[in-house]
Amino acid sequence: MPAASSTSGDAPTDNGGARRLAAIAFADIVGYSILMAEDEARTHRRWMALLADVIRPGAQRHHGRVVKSTGDGVLAEFPSALDAVEWAREVQEAVQRTQVTEGAGLRPIALRIAVHIGDVMTTADDIYGDGVNVAARLQEYGEPGGVILSGAVYDLVRGMVAAHARDLGFLRLKNFEKPVRAYALSGPGSPMTRPSGLRGSRPSIAVLPFVEHGVPSEQTYFGDGVVEDIVGGLASLQELFVISRNSTLKYRERPTDLPAIGHELGIRYVLTGSIRRMDNQIRISAELADAETSGVLWTDRVTVIYQISSQCRTV
Repeated sequence: MPAASSTSGDAPTDNGGARRLAAIAFADIVGYSILMAEDEARTHRRWMALLADVIRPGAQRHHGRVVKSTGDGVLAEFPSALDAVEWAREVQEAVQRTQVTEGAGLRPIALRIAVHIGDVMTTADDIYGDGVNVAARLQEYGEPGGVILSGAVYDLVRGMVAAHARDLGFLRLKNFEKPVRAYALSGPGSPMTRPSGLRGSRPSIAVLPFVEHGVPSEQTYFGDGVVEDIVGGLASLQELFVISRNSTLKYRERPTDLPAIGHELGIRYVLTGSIRRMDNQIRISAELADAETSGVLWTDRVTVIYQISSQCRTV
């Protein structure tokens, strides 16, 4: 959402650039330019109605305020992470209900909402700082109709949302050196959040635990290390969205059902592999597949020959 002067009309909470901790929520309309191109006047009226009837009253009920609103988005702040998350989920539910009552023939309005908590600086009509910037960048990765939470927010509201949240791993946000842990909440009427927005912008991939043949389950540390290195290497590429390793560990003991895994994790591609040890050789095989079609896109095999020194043999 581009910077804009405040049009909220809400009374400021602080003056003179005071610093404080706040929960920040960013919301914007998905495909706003398309909606405006199709019917500018009607799109504007629908957005103004949502602001007046849903977004602003909801923020007040949850002890927050709309700091600023622009043509296609909203910046709001709340005294607690719980207030911000409850507001975000209520807004998404209300937006979906509104689409039903508006009837057919209209392209639905869908919002992306991100929530973060951090230090903010306040002026008479604005808030700013790294906390605001993180929320703004997170919002870009949100799913239409869903809510994306930073790890800091998730830790505070885990008891309320854990059953509906999916770990997105660490996201690399533009202009931020350190990646930010994020979680997605399912949109109204959806049993699980699928990051279609992420898939639309970047290829998404999950690396499943490699199968180690002839090794007891308690000694799979080598395969886990290989997977961890692969995930780390892929995550360093900004062109890819990579599911965290912790989110794929549950597939170690489950049959590899690519369409099911793709649906559960909301990803397009799955990398699987196996490790086989024979005397002084380790053979690592890997396969990249399309989770939607189950088609194999790439395979490779590497054989490593090693020697154990006499010192290593000494017990």
